[in-house]
Amino acid sequence: MQAPKWLHTESDIFEVKETNNNPVLAICNDFITYIIKHNRGRKPCNRLAAELLSSYFLNLWNIPTPEVALVEVEYEHIKNEISNFCQPVYFKIPCFAGEYYQYGMEFNSFLENIANYERRKFINKNDFLKIAFFDIWMANDDRTPNNL
Repeated sequence: MQAPKWLHTESDIFEVKETNNNPVLAICNDFITYIIKHNRGRKPCNRLAAELLSSYFLNLWNIPTPEVALVEVEYEHIKNEISNFCQPVYFKIPCFAGEYYQYGMEFNSFLENIANYERRKFINKNDFLKIAFFDIWMANDDRTPNNL
């Protein structure tokens, strides 16, 4: 198993997503935009550790997922987005991040917006089943475009 990639932010946080954990968007030092999940500064980071382990399992089972990393959010990149959901104390410890796909959409919404004949064109239909079973196994009930 390969160690996770370590990054730090290169841009200010430019968006706070209004989902369960209020992840933030920022560009990191590899010049890729990441959706960064914090643990509200609490230790231990069990939920973030579970995210990292989940990513490893998905890769081990050849289920496609976004690139993940551990990110150190620089203090000066937080100041413009301070709110109840984004406090500097939340980022004093490294955060879990996944590469952000701007045009990602929840699968149910995606299916509602395509014709039946288009659904037959999926190449890896089994991937959807694997992801669904994996989410059930991990009790991940919040898979949305903002949650990896």
